[in-house]
Amino acid sequence: RVDFVRTSEEVTMLREKGEIIDHTRDERAGELFDRLLDIAVQRCWRREEASQDGSGGRPAVRWYAKDLKSPTHNSESISYVEPQRMRTGAHRDSADTSVDEAIGKVVSTEQMKEIAAISEEERRMLKWNVKNVEYALGANITDLSMKYWDIDERHAFEGDHVVLRQGYSCVVEHMLAKLRERGGRFTCLLGSPVKRIEYGRKTLTNPYFCPSQRHKHFVELSETCRVECDNGTTISGDFAVCAVPLGVLKDSIRQGGDDQSSGLQFSPELPFSKTDSIESVGFGLLDKVYVQFPTAFWRTKRVFNKYGQTLFGNASATNPEHYMFLDVGLSLGKEG
Repeated sequence: RVDFVRTSEEVTMLREKGEIIDHTRDERAGELFDRLLDIAVQRCWRREEASQDGSGGRPAVRWYAKDLKSPTHNSESISYVEPQRMRTGAHRDSADTSVDEAIGKVVSTEQMKEIAAISEEERRMLKWNVKNVEYALGANITDLSMKYWDIDERHAFEGDHVVLRQGYSCVVEHMLAKLRERGGRFTCLLGSPVKRIEYGRKTLTNPYFCPSQRHKHFVELSETCRVECDNGTTISGDFAVCAVPLGVLKDSIRQGGDDQSSGLQFSPELPFSKTDSIESVGFGLLDKVYVQFPTAFWRTKRVFNKYGQTLFGNASATNPEHYMFLDVGLSLGKEG
């Protein structure tokens, strides 16, 4: 059984000694931060359009084979031609910048009266909104693309925010129990680290069927994949789904697909389209610290006055890097 406990998204902003900050002031700081983001991203995309129509962009030096004459048996030297300096292709021009730099330029050039007039506490709340973006994306705003920082919003899951009462391990345990109901059709191997994955062993590089004979001549899919484990176990199948961590994939391609010293080998080696993507994708960093106290001294009627209200934000000048706290016990229905 998996118990989902709905949690509130509302964050109560607190100053020193647990004093609640007025909700309207909190909203005003959030709206100001959103407006800064909107102006910054609009500027970024306008610069992108300008670079594509020829008014922007960076020149590049390129070498062309037709301008280089190869030496012949009769020549004593290579004929040298200065490389041509030409505009780069549109795909190499970019007006993108970091969220941090883009917002900084907006603040310095727009001369926004709201920024100049805000109090020290409102400035801390503005920084709180910055940290909230960094928390959501697992990266500093100095490393976030202004153009694409919110690209994942279109893929966001709908529905309530929930906490799993038994922890995330119960999801895996539930899936495993359901799969074991299949009997001999499912096998779970533990303690069997994989060292080699062979794919496409008995397939053609051509499409699986000819377009003119759509329903004929399917390629035989018997034992197209084979997985070898460290303990000598081999598993053959029609398909292999590789869901190893990104770090394992990065190590495998850096050490070489057929390098016997590597932790995981692919045979044949992964194509460039895969290795390039693996190399390009990075890691987000997000630390969550769990602290247990003898008593829940922070629970007061003044702060947690609504059912399910379990989040509070630190807008004080004390340890501002610890910007948000979640009452895990209260979110799971434990009042003590």
